[in-house]
Amino acid sequence: MAYKISGNTNHAAKVYIIDETTDEIEVSSDVSSGDYSVGALASGTKTLIAKDSLGRTSSYSTVASIYDQGSLPVAKIRRGCISGDEKSNIQLITDFGVDDKTLIVHNGTFGASTSESNTYSCLQLTTRSGVDVVIGSKYVLGDTAPTLYDIIKFRDGVKIQRGTTELTATTVDTPIDTVDLSRTALLYTGSENTGAGRWGYSVLNDNSTVRSVTAHTANPPVKTSWAVLEFSADVVNSVQTNSVSLVGATDGTRTISSVDLNKSVIFFKFGPAGGASAGFYNSLGLVELTNSTTVTGKRMSTYSTTTYYFDVVEFADGIINSIQRGTTTVAGSSLININTIDLDKTVVITSGYYGDGEGSVYWHGAQLISSNELMLYASGSNSGSISWQVVEFV
Repeated sequence: MAYKISGNTNHAAKVYIIDETTDEIEVSSDVSSGDYSVGALASGTKTLIAKDSLGRTSSYSTVASIYDQGSLPVAKIRRGCISGDEKSNIQLITDFGVDDKTLIVHNGTFGASTSESNTYSCLQLTTRSGVDVVIGSKYVLGDTAPTLYDIIKFRDGVKIQRGTTELTATTVDTPIDTVDLSRTALLYTGSENTGAGRWGYSVLNDNSTVRSVTAHTANPPVKTSWAVLEFSADVVNSVQTNSVSLVGATDGTRTISSVDLNKSVIFFKFGPAGGASAGFYNSLGLVELTNSTTVTGKRMSTYSTTTYYFDVVEFADGIINSIQRGTTTVAGSSLININTIDLDKTVVITSGYYGDGEGSVYWHGAQLISSNELMLYASGSNSGSISWQVVEFV
């Protein structure tokens, strides 16, 4: 369990926690008024004291409170890619321990492919015969361009349900364990497209069902992968589920309740243009947090109406250390300099992409290559726009 301290410690050189199972634990040196976070502590009664520079209990300082802040921050992070010319590929994940607190984040394809059906666009994280694996699947043989991913294992504070739905009809409902919708979000982890104009997306239909939708049934059926994250009440301030529709236009906006941009992440769930005749290009797009009350959807095409579905998750204090975000136009690849982050606590979450012309860019990729560098990729010979978030946990 993690704890957070707040109070007036202006005159204390150090703050300590006294636990019934331990000796004094130093929290901080040279502290001032404000909030402080400490690591995991054993259960039991906690007492906070402030001491001056000589180790004496300070009569000038008080500590207002110590309270449970949840323990979502990460236990492990692993970055990787999966590639091959087969229709499916299995990659072993060793020394990780996949459980219901483990999430895979699909970060696009690193390569020059321009087809929507011959890269591993659908990712599953699971355990087979006691072995943790990532499974990548695609519709056709060929093309070894790798698909990028981040795997993150949280300490606590979340329950994750993962699944892959085969769309044998235009709409398929998949049952899940009942969740509290006020603190639950869905992360889309890919769609296995079975040809031009055939793709899928998934959303939470209600508190016990994931609804997956396709604009075009096919044989074999389209597959869509997803992860449902139910957060503990003390981990998130809010989860807003909504959508933005682009009606014959390249952009549109949706007003949301105000959030703190320094603590908020957007999950993009894709969404096809109306009708089975809409090509994949016509549906490609992105969403971005433009400001504290606005989500903007963007695309290149003006075909029909496209609706993009999203969740905005605002985390509680003491969960996020920093968030850096942007939308970048990329031709081939582009190196983005970012503020220095801790690679062991940071993931990349993309929120969509589109090309600058029909058939020009079908896939994108994003990957942290150092503590202050983010590499972005766009497939094909032309440029594409990618929306990205670099999320560093405490």
